[in-house]
Amino acid sequence: MKNPTQFLFLPLGRYAFFAVLFFLITQLSLSAQQFYPEEMVVNARTTLNLREKPDKTSKALESLARGAVVRFEEAYQNGKYFEIDSLYAPWFKVRTAKNNVGYVYGAYLVGTMNLYQEGGWYGAALPPLKWYGVYRKDSIYDEIRAIEVRLEKIKGSTDLWLRTNQKGRAKFIIGSATVMKTGYAGPLGIADPKEYFNGATLLPGGFLFINSGSGGTLDPISYGIIATGCAQFAMKEGFAEVKISNYQLKVGYYQGQSKVEQDLTALFKPEADIQPNLELKWYGDLDRDGKPDVIVVDIPGGDSQRWSLLLSSKAKVGELFKKVCDWYEPNGD
Repeated sequence: MKNPTQFLFLPLGRYAFFAVLFFLITQLSLSAQQFYPEEMVVNARTTLNLREKPDKTSKALESLARGAVVRFEEAYQNGKYFEIDSLYAPWFKVRTAKNNVGYVYGAYLVGTMNLYQEGGWYGAALPPLKWYGVYRKDSIYDEIRAIEVRLEKIKGSTDLWLRTNQKGRAKFIIGSATVMKTGYAGPLGIADPKEYFNGATLLPGGFLFINSGSGGTLDPISYGIIATGCAQFAMKEGFAEVKISNYQLKVGYYQGQSKVEQDLTALFKPEADIQPNLELKWYGDLDRDGKPDVIVVDIPGGDSQRWSLLLSSKAKVGELFKKVCDWYEPNGD
């Protein structure tokens, strides 16, 4: 299942019941964890109105065609969800290519880059994006392929599942508004970070090296993901559990005597009653800039895993990575 915003940024129609159900389950636990991409794509069936105010009866300032890109300004009322025609989503203040600023209903937007899983459950439509899959090329490399995707109804069910035109199963799928380079993607191949590092859990004391692999087996700059904090055993209702306090997650690179670090803790802060539970899922070089990109999985609340894609090429001054999208997988499946 997609993240709450991705899932709801679709013209759901008869799937509104599932949107409402998923909304009720996740809204309380995920409200503080909402992520809004800097740019979004119109995913309405035809056109979407940019309105003067966050109200469907408000004056229309511009008609946005399906596939148009808008720049996110802010989430109205801190991302509060509104019901319009049985759809639940926030209103967003956005800026258009014509430099008009107004409000659009979030049920008809997706990010310009999104993560997907082959065989995942989806709503009634796919957004107007270019589609790519990351696959194992051989034993030591991954590759990006341009792919075709479709939604397929499973026999005996009304659910729709994401399928591709490839024989092999993708490690993950990317929907992008812009063209991505195909070919080399990363240095993992048949392995995953767990096998590379004999465990890829980012608990306090964890330190994992990552690299793009673009420069061969040894990149000129060594990157590392570092998890710190205090872990203590405690008893709760007769069971032993680990309590983690002062948790921090940082990424840095080290070249000679130089060291640059970025604090990522705020991106993965769980709800108050949830202990930090993070894992490095994948690393490579999706944007082909010679620097590593990563996917980190955490459990921000409830029983859903969140996959977060961080790209080096989107980083701003003073940053090493920028989060570009996330995807929610229920029950850790």
